[in-house]
Amino acid sequence: MNKPHVLVALVATLITVPTARADDTYKFRSEFLANVPDAAVTYDFEQASGFPAAVAPISTFGGGGAIQVSSVGGSAFVENYFAPNQALTGGLNGVLNELQPIHLVFAEPVFGVGFDDMALTPQLTEVAIIKITRADNSTGTFITGNVEDVITPVFFGVTSPAGIVALEVYSGSAPSSPPGGRANLIDNLVVSPAVPEPAGLALLAAAGLGLAARRRR
Repeated sequence: MNKPHVLVALVATLITVPTARADDTYKFRSEFLANVPDAAVTYDFEQASGFPAAVAPISTFGGGGAIQVSSVGGSAFVENYFAPNQALTGGLNGVLNELQPIHLVFAEPVFGVGFDDMALTPQLTEVAIIKITRADNSTGTFITGNVEDVITPVFFGVTSPAGIVALEVYSGSAPSSPPGGRANLIDNLVVSPAVPEPAGLALLAAAGLGLAARRRR
């Protein structure tokens, strides 16, 4: 065995590929923003930001339609929330219906998603149910709530090293509730682009060292 091969074998032995990290969830926007890249984009669903005037159906937003949004049987909707503020809510067969879930689909896997849940009423029996689909087709379900008054939003954020490709959110009386029982709106949606995985960086480093060793022959 020549020396370059010994070097590559030694480096491959020394590099430890970390195991996949679990999802992290956040109850505070400031904490969420501190743990995602600076390139995160916030969507406030306001006319000044290029969104249609409420009430209006919406199916895509973001640069080049990077985010698809829908509800049951058709479009989601932009609606007034303590006008003139606007937020995103559900629909049923193309008609505004705040009780229906909001579905977000991302053109590329994203590292993190966060938003204000704007319509949880001040009852201990109401929660928001959030379901994510990761790039590996696995899923995760999270529960958030409650609020002290109807005006106070509840923030929810989630990051996933596996990458998030879709998210669904709706409100219910209990974590096991099906969609359609409680009104729900979201606002100030934050989407953070995917970040390189430590495991991927380690493999790239090993590949680079291997290429360098071959060039020394």
